Amino acid sequence: MKIPVFVYGTLLTGEGNWSWALAPDVGKPALLAGFQMIHLGGFPGIIDSEVECNPIVGEIFYCNKETLRQLDRLEGHPTFYKRRKCTTTDGEVVFTYVYQTRSGWFAESIIESSNWLSLRKGLQSC
Repeated sequence: MKIPVFVYGTLLTGEGNWSWALAPDVGKPALLAGFQMIHLGGFPGIIDSEVECNPIVGEIFYCNKETLRQLDRLEGHPTFYKRRKCTTTDGEVVFTYVYQTRSGWFAESIIESSNWLSLRKGLQSC
């Protein structure tokens, strides 16, 4: 059974963690509402949003249980990121990783576009 996982940062197709965790599969484009994207240095996180904002731009990968366990380790589930069940704007039920740690050692800033690739490629500032 394949498990749908929504990714939005370094696990996106062609990004650094994609190459060892999800390649050669290519993600299906998707949007996820109800969250804000924050910049955590070399990678993003998403947090629950209390205000209306742009949906998170990402991709869905269909993983087996072993790949899901590898993703859990990478994302520090359940301490750093928590894997949660969500619904995309198209109505697909997926799992995604929501940022949990609020230790203060990150300079959190909102990524207004909710698009990690746009930010990383210099198309937007935080």
